[in-house]
Amino acid sequence: MKDPQCMTNIPKVHEIAKEFERLQNFWGQVLWAQYTTGLDFGLDDAQKKRREFLSDKGHFKTICDARDTDLSPDDRRAVDIVYNTFGEYHLSDRANTLRTEIDALVSKLSDINNKHRTEYLGREISSTEWGRLVTESEDREVRKSAFLARRNINRRLFDAGFLKLIELRKEFAAATGSTDFVTYSLEKDELEPGLFDTWKDEIRSRKHILADRKRELAQRHLGTEELKPWDMALIKNKACAYNSAKVDMAEFQKPLAKTFRAYGFDIEKMNLTYDVFPRKNKSEWGYNFTLKTGVDSRVLANVDDRFSSYWVLLHETAHGVHFLGLDPEESAYNSAVSGIVAEGFANFFGDLAYSREFLGAVFPGDVEPIVRSFEEVKRITDMRTLSSLATTIFDHELYRAKLTTLDDIHELYWKTEFDLLGEKPYADEPLWAHVIHHTSAPIYLHNYFLGDVMCENMKDLFHRRTGSAASASPLQFGTFWKERVLKPSGRYSFLDLYEKVCEEKLSISKYLDKSIRG
Repeated sequence: MKDPQCMTNIPKVHEIAKEFERLQNFWGQVLWAQYTTGLDFGLDDAQKKRREFLSDKGHFKTICDARDTDLSPDDRRAVDIVYNTFGEYHLSDRANTLRTEIDALVSKLSDINNKHRTEYLGREISSTEWGRLVTESEDREVRKSAFLARRNINRRLFDAGFLKLIELRKEFAAATGSTDFVTYSLEKDELEPGLFDTWKDEIRSRKHILADRKRELAQRHLGTEELKPWDMALIKNKACAYNSAKVDMAEFQKPLAKTFRAYGFDIEKMNLTYDVFPRKNKSEWGYNFTLKTGVDSRVLANVDDRFSSYWVLLHETAHGVHFLGLDPEESAYNSAVSGIVAEGFANFFGDLAYSREFLGAVFPGDVEPIVRSFEEVKRITDMRTLSSLATTIFDHELYRAKLTTLDDIHELYWKTEFDLLGEKPYADEPLWAHVIHHTSAPIYLHNYFLGDVMCENMKDLFHRRTGSAASASPLQFGTFWKERVLKPSGRYSFLDLYEKVCEEKLSISKYLDKSIRG
């Protein structure tokens, strides 16, 4: 017989989770407004209400009482999720004070990042105009100056308190009893602290392959021996001019809807709102804001009239599809969806921009030569996997190095690039602060890569089981995603879900070899 106290507390725990979700939804609405308009409709107040609710001793006692009783596996998982969410607000007053300071500083720095525009030749330019300069200009000096112009956010963020944010996060991790902020963040996401122990060696062991591929691309497309960061976008454009081809973005939802429908997701019947055209004070990045799981989702993007805009639209729409497909009544489980699963699903659909079906929906006529040229684009994009992992490691090293000046950050960046990739400084100062994750989502970048690893292994497993490629049986593969991964995505930690879905232990070696070799 079940403990009567347990039967009493479990509904209370779920109600606490639902009430917290309502506060999260309000915070999401205010955040959406700030990121789309630059206006603050009470972000600090929304954050304060969340903190006060999570710090409520009565709520935490109810959760602890439920946790100390005999529970079914499903109830145990739900209670543990809610406990982990609330528990870190009941460790110490110092930790709570630090969190308040961190929240305020993140809001300030994020607002700077969102409103910042690159200044080039004495005027502000949008991210889309910047993208055209580095993608289409045949003048290498123009590409270089445009690329390096993006560095001016470095000083702005530093002067506004970026280093203070790093130090506050370090101190907060110590106040929670964690070894460091990286360990704290991984454990919070139910990942093993040693997950990245082998990654540096994995990267170093393949850097010679990356160097050879970059040299070959430079020789073939530029007639030089050395490929610089401001050359990559142009080379992709040379490999496939269709990537920057003009398209009618007023009709962007039609090819999106067709692609998602092929995999069994009808976005035309979903409550998805889009804000996709650039304007002053709007964030220049792409986001999905799920304002209520299973009910209301928003996509923020910045597109121009070029085909390359479709990748981010597919990616962010997939986030909306994922969270709109979850049961809105399962607040506890929904709050524990792994960022790895979310980004893997989103990247899967983003990469469908290069698929025969999507290209055929956008470009009329014979699509086969277009498909072949985009296959080369995908190989060039995948080649950057090691560089992306180096940025991930740099994000970690920010919390493990002693930093006192802006130059210290730059030296750490160059040191990480040389150690892992053998890359020497390409300028007196690197680009780094434009990567918003360093400010607003630290220790998150690994989610994109591991999501891709999971997706590739899912496709391999699907092929072994059915004898068919995922692209040849989209509806069946979409069902695989929906039933095996998306619906239960909050009921398991990522590593448990990965082993259930892929039927093997997580390893990055096979995926790295495939991506870096092309």
